[in-house]
Amino acid sequence: MNHASRLKAVRDDMQAQGLELLVCINDGSHFSGGSDAVLALAKFRSFEGAALVLHAGGDDSLVVSPEWDADRAAEAAPAMRVRRSEEHTSELQSP
Repeated sequence: MNHASRLKAVRDDMQAQGLELLVCINDGSHFSGGSDAVLALAKFRSFEGAALVLHAGGDDSLVVSPEWDADRAAEAAPAMRVRRSEEHTSELQSP
């Protein structure tokens, strides 16, 4: 199955289950034989953490850490909006 077919199959499953959003997480661990949903759906193998936010209608985001890995992520997943995790740190901190 090629990348476009894989994304379409996931979106079709999302629609069938009534899901508008799917979040895939990779903590940067690379286990032999393990699955990596971020790699499978975004074609990006993270050095550290990464999260793929897949929307049923498109407009997907790939959040990467460390910050300097964003350019490599954008090359690997040009159709996705790449964000640096550091951009969201202040949003997650309590007041």
